Amino acid sequence: DIQEFAPSAVINPEAIGFKQEGRKLIVDEPTKISIYNTIGSLMFEKQVVNELEIPASLGNGVFMVKTSKGSQKIFLN
Repeated sequence: DIQEFAPSAVINPEAIGFKQEGRKLIVDEPTKISIYNTIGSLMFEKQVVNELEIPASLGNGVFMVKTSKGSQKIFLN
């Protein structure tokens, strides 16, 4: 049965509380930021007060950022 505009079962992970500007993540309040690669390996983790400059050693690509308020995909280049 095909329904037009049926709700999706896919949840779009979106974090409230941080925004990305290039390789910088800016947080609304102090939080721990964890960055994972596409296969789920923890690549970087740090307690952040205001902002975090993501190290170049992480490289470029798609990553998942997790905070206490949720998770969101980011792209680094």
